[in-house]
Amino acid sequence: MAKVGRPSKLTDEVRDKAREYINGGWQDTIDAFPNAAGLACELGVGKRTLYDWAEKDAEFSHTLEQLNRSQERSVLAGGAKGEITHVVTKLVLANHDYGEKAQVAHTGAGGAPLTFKWEQ
Repeated sequence: MAKVGRPSKLTDEVRDKAREYINGGWQDTIDAFPNAAGLACELGVGKRTLYDWAEKDAEFSHTLEQLNRSQERSVLAGGAKGEITHVVTKLVLANHDYGEKAQVAHTGAGGAPLTFKWEQ
């Protein structure tokens, strides 16, 4: 049975252009770090198209995984060096499972400091 619909724009040329963007080509764009919106713009497609391609194509899925690793690394480095604001760093890294841990203050009865009694 013949396929119905428009042929995919995911060609070898598009794959090469995506890899180029991820491997540092993003630095020649307005992007502060590699990201899906930037990649979509460079490829001339919608961001949703990237995820559709990744669902249907294992190679392109791997390409998006590379994009995420590259983004995480770039944002970690940029945030640590002060090149990316802490607000942006925090927002982006939340998508990579980073988060703040709440510090819990332990107190004794009535808010008094904890006391410990050692027994032998």
